[in-house]
Amino acid sequence: MKKYCSLFLLLALSVHTSLSQNISFADPVVKSLCVAKWDTNGDGELNVEEASKVVSLGTTFRANTNIKLFHELRFFTGLTKIDDYAFYQSGLKELSLPSSVSEIGLYAFSLSSIGPSFVVPGHVKTIGENAFSQCYGLSSVTLEEGVETLGALAFKGPLINLFLPSTIQYIGHQVVRISGGTTSDGDTFYYPDESLYIYEYAKNPPSIHANAFVTLFGDGFLIVPFGSKQLYQSNTAWNRFIKIYEFGDVNMDGVINISDVVALVDFILGNKPKRFNSYMADVNADKTINISDAVAIVKYILGD
Repeated sequence: MKKYCSLFLLLALSVHTSLSQNISFADPVVKSLCVAKWDTNGDGELNVEEASKVVSLGTTFRANTNIKLFHELRFFTGLTKIDDYAFYQSGLKELSLPSSVSEIGLYAFSLSSIGPSFVVPGHVKTIGENAFSQCYGLSSVTLEEGVETLGALAFKGPLINLFLPSTIQYIGHQVVRISGGTTSDGDTFYYPDESLYIYEYAKNPPSIHANAFVTLFGDGFLIVPFGSKQLYQSNTAWNRFIKIYEFGDVNMDGVINISDVVALVDFILGNKPKRFNSYMADVNADKTINISDAVAIVKYILGD
């Protein structure tokens, strides 16, 4: 009995120590704001327990152009929503969302400095209207598996890549509006021209507003899973995209054949094919381009 009591006390002490541990902030401005608002014990610091009791960010960071980094937001596990306008017009460039958040509110990051890329984790189910509108430093957005609803005008800015998960159930009107920007042209990614690339991982076309991509029709590229091109072409909302390709068509010539396999293998060997979209080469969506992707393309070509 004494043994179990001792173990329980050790566990309780460990939990208490963890909760009372002070958070080390990378951004002094963010720390100052957090301490001023939520330091309940008055020690001039914010600990994990204090952060976990916060249920709303309110207007604490709104329009503050001096904040830059807020990865410590992950300790704010009492939050279930990033408030409407929470980081509106702020200088915030990077943050980490707590696992408790299931919704990003209206205009939450609008006109902020967030970017150049942002990943919305799968525990976030809903992204509100205008959530990331006019974020001019944001060029690539990935919605992980689990995200379900994308509000109207959520992204209005110079996006280059938008990755939509297979779990998406609804997309609002004019969810993306192009307002400038250039394509990525680094060591890894090569594109045929300047445009937005939308990567949709759902085999069956999700429900979208008829004008979800109204500003992109004829210009944007839509990439869909193996064998799904005809389904999207026959869908009355998605079929207004003129340029629809399937994952595996790495040279984007409209046909998946042995030349795609050759280009992919060439890329794996460290070369740079002239016409190559490496995102489309990741056919199994494991975020790694390797021989398994080449095998998957070969099987598709052979009808396996």
